[in-house]
Amino acid sequence: PAPPAGAQAGAAGATVSNPAHGSGTSPASNAAGDAVDEAAGSRDLDGDGVVRVVAVGDSILQGAAPQIREAFASLGIEAVVDTEVSRSTLAGEDLVRMYSTFGADALVVLLGANDSADAATFGDRVSRVVAAAGDTPLLFWLSIPEVRDYYPSANAVLRESLGSRPGGTVLDWAGVAAGPGVTAGDGLHLTPAGVPAMTGFVVSSVVAGLDSAAEQRSVGTGSTPASGAATTAAPTTVAPGTSAPAADGDVQDVTRGVRASATDSVDSVVGGVGWAVALVVAGLVAAGLGLALWSLWVSRPLHKAQSGA
Repeated sequence: PAPPAGAQAGAAGATVSNPAHGSGTSPASNAAGDAVDEAAGSRDLDGDGVVRVVAVGDSILQGAAPQIREAFASLGIEAVVDTEVSRSTLAGEDLVRMYSTFGADALVVLLGANDSADAATFGDRVSRVVAAAGDTPLLFWLSIPEVRDYYPSANAVLRESLGSRPGGTVLDWAGVAAGPGVTAGDGLHLTPAGVPAMTGFVVSSVVAGLDSAAEQRSVGTGSTPASGAATTAAPTTVAPGTSAPAADGDVQDVTRGVRASATDSVDSVVGGVGWAVALVVAGLVAAGLGLALWSLWVSRPLHKAQSGA
């Protein structure tokens, strides 16, 4: 569907590469640029020396296209955001196939709002788009805001198709879009306030996926695991299906120190109580002995009187 009045418009099909880093005149700006480049380099999953993200979508994605490109560029990631009003999933197949040959580390898709009324047809088209992604390490598909009766079924199709693809993930944009003020009257297209919501959601989700995949490869897994049918509304620090990370060494040291201090405090309290009890007992013994001696002293005249009768 075309964007309604009040929705945010964007430039379709625009392509922007990341700017060069380290062009500042101060050492601080150079260092900042180097840090960005180093972080981006670790996300280069296909090993071609450049981190690339390509997003393909319809007019929903179009509303935040410039902001998404700029946000990726600020992280040292080369980004392409290709959007078109009323684009169908069928049309996205050829685009995804073309961009998959560009050395993309991640593909992002937001399609289906225009052609998902028939679940079987939509399922076939989604499967073809997934296949067209080839060996692109990561494939993200944003769920459709469920403002029409067939969109829940369409999202179920997405979860099934992406769940069987290694590196495939359905991002729960439908959940984010349901928030107040994110979309215009049709429940699909972005309001001005919805632009930063989509930008932050897409960029943070993709970067989290790149970092997770890079970390798993660095520890020797050698491949990007399938995400299953999991749907995420926001990136997390712990990858789906894994346990919480072990505590950092410094945290463990602090914990041990706290426990040791607590033990010493308990020992000190127990020792103090012991001494207090001992002193009380000693006092009672001394008092008893004193009372006995006083009694003997007082009774001496009586004994003398009795002995003299």
